[in-house]
Amino acid sequence: MREGKQLTRYHHDLSRSLNQAKNKLQKCIDIVFPEFNDVFVTKYSKIYMAVLKECGSAKAVRNTHLTHLKKIISDASNGKLNSDYPARLKESAKTSIGEDNAVITLEIKQLIDSIELILNQLSIVDKKIEELARNLNSPISTIPGIGFIIGMSILCEFGPIDHFSSHSKVIAYAGLDCAVYQSGQYNADKTAITKRGSPHIRLSLYQAALTVCRFNATFNTYYNRKRAEGKSHRCAQGHIVCKLLRVIFKLLTENMCFNPALLK
Repeated sequence: MREGKQLTRYHHDLSRSLNQAKNKLQKCIDIVFPEFNDVFVTKYSKIYMAVLKECGSAKAVRNTHLTHLKKIISDASNGKLNSDYPARLKESAKTSIGEDNAVITLEIKQLIDSIELILNQLSIVDKKIEELARNLNSPISTIPGIGFIIGMSILCEFGPIDHFSSHSKVIAYAGLDCAVYQSGQYNADKTAITKRGSPHIRLSLYQAALTVCRFNATFNTYYNRKRAEGKSHRCAQGHIVCKLLRVIFKLLTENMCFNPALLK
């Protein structure tokens, strides 16, 4: 459990660093070649990153021979891609309003190195998390939409389930219970959640809520009902999280597999 908590938290830290690096990369692209993303269907693909790493600006693309551009794209796609990318890149670079900035071009190449390093680290960490999850073989993995990463994060943040006597205490431990606001005889009808405990638990649970709604009709119907009642997306998502926690508590305490027919 301790190793799993450390690994899943490290995974979240790496994912956060990856998103930050990608945001910085997009900011740099907007300066030196703002039309670049219009050429590619998918961001951060092997071809996308290879061209950026070799030619980090519109000026560099303009100065690169078409044959060399074709070679970069062919090598990145292992010779499988026969497209009009090189010609479109050259044409886009000719009319680009991008700035000729050698410092930003250097930053782009180093950001790509950082992204590739983080992706490699994530791959190693995720394999270790999967290994621990398979050894643990928890019933939480039988819930459709909950993978190894999210499942292990939820399990390890809570620790042994026998520490909790009821699902309401699990919800409170995650900081998802409603705060109490009182003043004299006044009691607020609507309050925010307490947000006590680890934010890593809530992050994993809210991520899981999105996927279980896609994979399970009961969760999806419950979400739509809350939305029909006038609740915001985030509020309805919170109701899904609490329902999911009640299901997880039931599975873990009784060591049973998920059965959609038992959902109410």
